[in-house]
Amino acid sequence: MNYQGILLQPDGSVPPDGPVTLGIAIYDQPQGGVPLWQETIATRLEGSVFDVELGTMSAIDLLFNKPYYIGISVNGGSELTPRTPCTTTPYAFRAIYADTAGIATDLDSNAKVVRSLNGMHGNITIRGVNITVTTQPGLVELRIGRIPLDSVDFPVGTRAGQALIWNGTRWIADDLPTTTFIAGRGIDIRGDTIGNTGDVDPLDDVLFSTQAGGDITGTFLQLRIAQKGATPGEALMWNGTEWMPSRIPAVVLD
Repeated sequence: MNYQGILLQPDGSVPPDGPVTLGIAIYDQPQGGVPLWQETIATRLEGSVFDVELGTMSAIDLLFNKPYYIGISVNGGSELTPRTPCTTTPYAFRAIYADTAGIATDLDSNAKVVRSLNGMHGNITIRGVNITVTTQPGLVELRIGRIPLDSVDFPVGTRAGQALIWNGTRWIADDLPTTTFIAGRGIDIRGDTIGNTGDVDPLDDVLFSTQAGGDITGTFLQLRIAQKGATPGEALMWNGTEWMPSRIPAVVLD
């Protein structure tokens, strides 16, 4: 940032030309306070005029979004008063326009800008077909007819083989859960292969020829409902606990 000024003696006379050391600081108030930025610059006076460039040795890391004031001291002396307010230059007027973004000046006065979606922040790009946006107080509804999968921007750092998994709040890219199998009796699991190590108890095998029990009878190849003591004409009826043979209640017509 370029900064020029004129230095005069206390009596108003012009000081001699030659080297001079300037201490320059920037504040956010016209008096008092602490410097937000400062730098010491060795330069020359020519006809009492100095011309320096600020920020060459110490970068000016300020937003310039509020009033600032420049204080100056000469050859290590006290800071001169009053401080000089920073003013707008012609090109800075264009910067103000750029901050609002040209397109924003064409928006309706009630327009809203979406800056976050599902916990992600920043510029949002919507791709797809049949996109409609409707608004009502406190709500903006976005409907998209179809989004090509190859147009979806997946989270940064997504690795091959990962999937989109719901974490309770939003979809994130993560590894698929690992499924663990525990081998029981007579079974051996090695990697992705399941093998038979030999039946340790043949009495617990279920074969086509195995006899069923309980409410069914016969072999497992030809299952039948067990008689359960039923007599001709009875039906299986639910007694509140189990199915039991019972006479069908007679229906009396008056």
